[in-house]
Amino acid sequence: REIESLNLSHNEIKEIPPLPNLSRLKFLDLTGNPIKKLENLQYLESLLSLKIDDSRLSVKEKEVLNEGMDQVKYYCRTYKE
Repeated sequence: REIESLNLSHNEIKEIPPLPNLSRLKFLDLTGNPIKKLENLQYLESLLSLKIDDSRLSVKEKEVLNEGMDQVKYYCRTYKE
């Protein structure tokens, strides 16, 4: 059975690593981590919900989050600093 929900809140995670082996993950909680940018979420094809409150994301990336998961995945595929 594959993981569908993963709570990694308050773990001092600074960046979102690629998670290609979790393609069936639906819910990811990264609340309370000092994450500064949205990245590598395009690998989570089934992701429906991302909680990332109390992070250090830019205003632009917070706006992308408000647009929904499809937009977040698109942003992660196409945006390069």
